[in-house]
Amino acid sequence: MAIPSSRPVSEAKLLAQTSAKIAHATMVIAFVLLALPPRHGHAQCSEAQFDTPIRITTEAVVRSIAAVDVNGDRQRDLVLSGAVPGTVSVLLSIHASSAQFSAPANLEVGRDPSGLAATDINGDGAVDLLVAVSGENQIAVLLNDGHGTFGLSTTLAVGAGPTAVAAGDLNRDGRPDLAVANTGSSEVSVLFGSESGDWTRAASFPVGRAPRSIVIADLQHDGVADLATAASEINMISTLKGDGDPDLVLANQGSDNITIAAANADGALETLSYAAWLGPADVGVADFNQDKLADVAVTNRDAATVSILLAKADGGFADPQQIALKTTPGALAVADLNGDGVADLTIATTRDLVILLNRCAPLRLPLEIWVAAGTAAYIFVALLLSRRYPHTTTAH
Repeated sequence: MAIPSSRPVSEAKLLAQTSAKIAHATMVIAFVLLALPPRHGHAQCSEAQFDTPIRITTEAVVRSIAAVDVNGDRQRDLVLSGAVPGTVSVLLSIHASSAQFSAPANLEVGRDPSGLAATDINGDGAVDLLVAVSGENQIAVLLNDGHGTFGLSTTLAVGAGPTAVAAGDLNRDGRPDLAVANTGSSEVSVLFGSESGDWTRAASFPVGRAPRSIVIADLQHDGVADLATAASEINMISTLKGDGDPDLVLANQGSDNITIAAANADGALETLSYAAWLGPADVGVADFNQDKLADVAVTNRDAATVSILLAKADGGFADPQQIALKTTPGALAVADLNGDGVADLTIATTRDLVILLNRCAPLRLPLEIWVAAGTAAYIFVALLLSRRYPHTTTAH
């Protein structure tokens, strides 16, 4: 009897191993996809589409929201000011795909915390927090240990009744500086950061009466950060020139519209207004329908809704699409909470925190296609084995 060559058996082993790996990979992919929640996404949606609201009860009205990764797990966590009176609350993401969060960890910061900003202050790669504490006329600086636990580092004296804070490099030294909108004193305070971690109060600038929001952006197209504030009592925008092309979107509660303020080639602001709904309170910008255009979300206090204004390809916005919330909304955060690549909404209301997951997700291959493709590959390799080595079914 002729002894078969060892080479075909070796090749058969190799092909058998390849077939087994393909089958194993197919099963792994199938189980992973089965573990994910069902998605009914579209490459592009004609209108904004959000899931049924997810509600998180809060003890008090949340004044400001930040959706950032505070513990380095690449999932968006939530930071809330005022959810519990006198505190900042951190809710860690525990199941991102369904927007489930941990119980809040509360850190006391002082009376009436309001606006907050999240940035890496000390250059350790972890997101730190800055909180405008209106009742104490100061900014609370909270440093992150890298795992989502914060400690009060210092407090910074500012003007009367600070309600908003923004972080950015204002003096071009590579370190974050602070700009604070002080409602009580109708001024903006600027504080410069330093390598040592100390802060210097550089200047205060008068602005419109009762400023309640502030942003840092290059409005003059000169590569230098400028400041812009919105004054609530007289519906005006104040810009403070520093020595890019972001625009500003502001909610005008008294006139029930939003203002788009865009810097032209000369650096001057040109404004356009669009109807929102009743009592617009806060705004956020993102591509909500996957058409690569920046849309606008607006919370409306007097209508208990959030308006979605979808951008049109030829400029401007479509008529606002209203989403009922049942409770009076205020602060708004826009961020991808469940990791599907599209922006979701987190809204503070008078009773709770409302999360709206965006259903206009990028196209994904259905589970059936993955399983069919893996099965076909497995059958193909098995047939190849049987035809090339008909007398070799196993190898020992």
